Amino acid sequence: TRLVAWSYKTCPGVVADIRVHDYVWMNVAKMIEMAAIDPTCWKECMTLGPHQTDFADAASGCKLRPDEGIDAISSLAPGSTAANYLVGGGNTVYAWLTQWLADNLGYDVSSLVGLPFDWRLSPDMTEERDGFLTATRKRIEAAVQSNGHPGIMVAHSMGNVVFRYFLEWLRVQLKEEAYARYKRAEKQEKLKAKPSAAAAAENPLPVPGWIHSVSSALPALPALPSLMEPTTTGLLQSVEELWTQLFPPEEGGGAAGEPPPETATRPPPPAPPASATEDAFRELAEIEGEEAWREWIDHHVWTYVGLSAPLLGASGPMRSVISGENMGLPVDDLVAREMELSFGSTNTVNMISTRSGWDGAPGDAKNRARLASLRRIVDDIEEAEGEKAWDDYRTLRLLLRDGVDWDVDHPVLEIDTERCAEGGGPAAVEDTVTITPADVENGNIFDEFAKVWHEKDAPLLVKKNQLEDSFWYTDFPNILNHTWDRPPIKHVIMSYGVDISTEISYKYTKQIHDGAVPPEYDGVPTLRSVVSEEEGGALVEQTLDRPRDSSLRSKILKRKTPPRRLIRPANETTLPHSGDGTVPYISLAWAHTWLLHSA
Repeated sequence: TRLVAWSYKTCPGVVADIRVHDYVWMNVAKMIEMAAIDPTCWKECMTLGPHQTDFADAASGCKLRPDEGIDAISSLAPGSTAANYLVGGGNTVYAWLTQWLADNLGYDVSSLVGLPFDWRLSPDMTEERDGFLTATRKRIEAAVQSNGHPGIMVAHSMGNVVFRYFLEWLRVQLKEEAYARYKRAEKQEKLKAKPSAAAAAENPLPVPGWIHSVSSALPALPALPSLMEPTTTGLLQSVEELWTQLFPPEEGGGAAGEPPPETATRPPPPAPPASATEDAFRELAEIEGEEAWREWIDHHVWTYVGLSAPLLGASGPMRSVISGENMGLPVDDLVAREMELSFGSTNTVNMISTRSGWDGAPGDAKNRARLASLRRIVDDIEEAEGEKAWDDYRTLRLLLRDGVDWDVDHPVLEIDTERCAEGGGPAAVEDTVTITPADVENGNIFDEFAKVWHEKDAPLLVKKNQLEDSFWYTDFPNILNHTWDRPPIKHVIMSYGVDISTEISYKYTKQIHDGAVPPEYDGVPTLRSVVSEEEGGALVEQTLDRPRDSSLRSKILKRKTPPRRLIRPANETTLPHSGDGTVPYISLAWAHTWLLHSA
């Protein structure tokens, strides 16, 4: 999505000022100025303030917002040959798809809806700052109402994770809306009963219906099994069943929830404790909201098309916040890191372990049960057809039966601490810390790096706080500590490229020199080698003897890259492809497990 300036920022020297309505991401003129003169002004404008906010003063930063409409997501710098040179094919996003749909299927502005968002923000902040999730719901509803039939949702790269977040957000919203309806009904019944307490005692209010209103004079509530955990009798199947448990028929009376016959002389039962009533409303809202969520999806989304979806995250964002990643721009990695540390979106695509579905996360029993069901299907297939069942499904076998994970052949990240003898000589590895996918999920990766490298203001610990605020302490389960099940959408199409060299692992090295006075701060972690997956699934390692030079001069001179060595050839025990250049194959291929969900 293109980002547009909504504040004026004065830039020093000969660099042009940034004005309201200027494109900042991407602006080719700014890219050239940045490469040739000074990147500071542009970097300050792109960087977010504390807690992913705008800077209060224009001297520190500027106010950026996503551009609007289909054009905002068609290309980053439309009509710019220079942009294609700087960022390659990444300049064109949805332009080709829009063109094809218009030419071949007659789509136009009445039937195509763009949903641009500020890709720097974590999904929760897109809602808090811009109301993006609410606007997405309203735009989809309006488009479906206007066109008379459900739509096709197309998401690209990180947009797939945002779509996943949107679905979970919507689920919570609909449950809260159901709860609010019960509370309003309760209030209305209390208002009806208020004018005459004596009359109410003589004619107790009936319970008028199972969904629209609730009496203020309810019978004592029985203990309820939790709807989220298995019980000896199974889960409650419907709101009606729950209502029957809450309001059993009176002895000698009619159906559940109906008043006793007129001949009954019993006084009205006392009102239940407020906490019990609240629990009942929550139980009812949970069931009603879940049903409403599925109905909303059925009514509004006919097909979901995921393009280059990082279903298990990606490796690159970790590199970007630990040591910097310039995203193909003509800036140094360290300059890019200053921006990327402020972006909440880097956590959005943190890697997710395939083991998290089996080992489980706190409160995630449902996810474990679903994956266990898939594994039972795998066992049944193998028992019926033997080993030949996997001849055409190697990826599915490796992911579900063999449990291949990110670190099956190589650590996700490694930190070596080397000690260098006084006076020179080879360095000796004194300690090695291995980072696992689970360390990324729980944020331990930031603690481990902060123990080794002492940076001013502890930016990696700030990054961990950002992860906690956006994904741990929210109104719905953390989507980054368990794998994504196939969404309940009629048709799902996942499309991605393969067999392009894709980074999957990194090694960092810190050197300690005997006899030297240790500095107060260590500086940025030093990246020493990168492991990439190659065509067919082989792994190669590239050792970096110096920081990457991303200057315009380096691009023009096309300096040689460091040599690479094969560390694992492709074989039958490895995934059969590499990723798409950004997302590793294991993350793209998790969609194979969705093939069994319908079974």
